[in-house]
Amino acid sequence: MAKDEIAAAMAAKRWKKTTKKERSEVARNMNSSRWANATPEERAAHGAMLAAARAKAKKKTATKKGKTT
Repeated sequence: MAKDEIAAAMAAKRWKKTTKKERSEVARNMNSSRWANATPEERAAHGAMLAAARAKAKKKTATKKGKTT
C-alpha cells in the first residue's frame, strides 16, 4: 500500500467519526476559503449560473401549478 493510499484510508476513517455539525463547519470553512480567493470574473460567472438555475426552477414550478409566465 502506497503512502497516499494509507493517508486516504486514515482520512476516510477519521471523517466517518465526525458529527454532522463538524462536517458542516468544515464545509463552511472550505467554502469561505474558496470565495476569499475568487476573482471578480469567477464571482460574476457563478452569479450568472445561479440566476439561470433560479429562473429555470421558477419556470418549472409555475408550469406545474398551471401558470404560464
